[in-house]
Amino acid sequence: MADKKRKSEPEFIRGTVLASILLLLIFIAAGVVFARNPDAVRGAAVRTLSSLGNFSAAAELAGDMDGDEARAQSLYHVAGKMLSAGSFEDAAELFRSLGEYSDSAEKYLEAEYAYADALYNSGSYEQAMEVFSAISVYGDAAERQKACVYAMAAEAYEGGEYLRASTLFAGLSSYEDAQERAFDAALRITGDADAAAVIVSSGGKGGGYCDAAQLPAARAACRGQLSHGVYPR
Repeated sequence: MADKKRKSEPEFIRGTVLASILLLLIFIAAGVVFARNPDAVRGAAVRTLSSLGNFSAAAELAGDMDGDEARAQSLYHVAGKMLSAGSFEDAAELFRSLGEYSDSAEKYLEAEYAYADALYNSGSYEQAMEVFSAISVYGDAAERQKACVYAMAAEAYEGGEYLRASTLFAGLSSYEDAQERAFDAALRITGDADAAAVIVSSGGKGGGYCDAAQLPAARAACRGQLSHGVYPR
């Protein structure tokens, strides 16, 4: 047993020395690679950090790259990982900063749309409406903007804010049953169909037909429209 122990000790020392030499060679090789192409090393680190979900560190490291192409490529990679991970707002900002690189402009719109959709699903209708409005040219964003207003109006109605609800519904024109709901909300305020129609026709702002001298004529006009199922804006 003693002989085996004596024999194993030199082998252990020899193995440790070899491992140390190998590790040293790896560090030297890495240093040579970094000296020759530091962006390649940083790029690999950016990809690793992005895969681990450390997006802020990855973006910072990518931004420190020397080459324009390498920097843009790495930032694009980080933005893509952010988008996949659901960090829509940060992804949109990063894609926007990349300007015309690759399809960054299209990816920016995609990220903003996803951000607005997430806001809508969380009940932040007004904020979602603002984001959809800013990208109204993308997909069905313009229609989704109307959906946000409709949801805001419905929320106001449920909360007893009937004037606000009527105003918001009335502004949606022919979207779904918005005009019918605008009239219903106004009716809850006035208790009178003609007066409710006047509120809807004025958009709930008190202008137009709400002038006292014109009110009888407005009611007559509204009565005719209501009899045909038309709810004026």
